[in-house]
Amino acid sequence: MAATVCTQCQAPFKLYTCGPRPQRPDLCGRCRHNVAAKSRYQARQKCHATMQDGVPLCTRCGRCPAKPHHAVGFYRMCGRCSGTMALRRVRGKDLKCVICGNTFQPPRAATCSTACATIAQRMTRRRHKVVIVAALGSVCGCSGGTDCWHAGACEVRHIDALTVDHTYRDGAHVRRRRRDGSMVMGGRDGSGQWSRYRRALMLPNHGMQLRCFNCHQVSDNRHRRSHLKSAA
Repeated sequence: MAATVCTQCQAPFKLYTCGPRPQRPDLCGRCRHNVAAKSRYQARQKCHATMQDGVPLCTRCGRCPAKPHHAVGFYRMCGRCSGTMALRRVRGKDLKCVICGNTFQPPRAATCSTACATIAQRMTRRRHKVVIVAALGSVCGCSGGTDCWHAGACEVRHIDALTVDHTYRDGAHVRRRRRDGSMVMGGRDGSGQWSRYRRALMLPNHGMQLRCFNCHQVSDNRHRRSHLKSAA
């Protein structure tokens, strides 16, 4: 323990040398606390200044804008809160599996095994699809006519027979975009496509509409053959 003088308030204080070294050893405890509080306040003000219209707030702190997703929409939390939650998961003690209830050690997030993770993923996809189908009208939006397989409006309502059609033809970008900007190749879609569709609902011009699988296939084939000339 060494005696020194604070460079800000000029008050004498004792600096403990046996523990971890503070970031500002030239300041006393009260001044270090004030500096840290001021930096946190400035960070919050910077978050408010950089917010834009249409950007949701963090669901944890409720002050900073949510972190943009690399494919579409936004995450639920800001970058600072998401990093804090990830650090807590790593430092946490025994966790309980959300499927079978068994305890397990980090770094696994919510399940204890691959089998439980598969069940949890299927449940999550189903939950996201229910929300998306309800938000888009719960029925196929195809009006029929000569361009489709049915006459009149399509009345398919079964959730397992409905899918999402992208009017901007950007569905592959939403499903296959990786964090580094590359695309998943080989015709494979990402495992979290329905969660990405749900994030896209935050955008005012998401360009998504409901179609049954038959109407979606007819529309997709018509778009792929649009460059072909009609037979004389």
